[in-house]
Amino acid sequence: MSRLVRMVMVALPMLVGCAISPQRAVNAAVPPAHALGLTTLEGVFSSAQAGEGERFFRGSCQGCHEIREFSGIRFTIRWSGQTVGELFEVISTTMPQGSPGSLAPDAYAAVVAFLLRLNGYPAGESTLRGDVGSLKTITIVDPE
Repeated sequence: MSRLVRMVMVALPMLVGCAISPQRAVNAAVPPAHALGLTTLEGVFSSAQAGEGERFFRGSCQGCHEIREFSGIRFTIRWSGQTVGELFEVISTTMPQGSPGSLAPDAYAAVVAFLLRLNGYPAGESTLRGDVGSLKTITIVDPE
């Protein structure tokens, strides 16, 4: 075997390893969002809060939106991997149409709790707070 072939056989795996290692280091350094906090499978809202959210939805949202817009595969495709805080932020800054942000933060949190219950997530003992920072620690995961 020639010296050049031996050098290539030794150097090529090292070059490939160097090229891959930095990306692996970056991936290892950034844990998935659910590793940093809770997921929607952990009972992050109460049944009472979801009931209150349903009342707000029927009173403030149902005039323009059908419940099916926010359930099933549509919800999963749009929100899986996002945080509850991102969902809260979209709803609280854009709804109700014509008067965004007009509900109290706790009312928006209740609507989010209702949407989570609607999509099969379990209720628990705690309630969602109407504060984006705390809600961004909760990741929406596939309910199945």
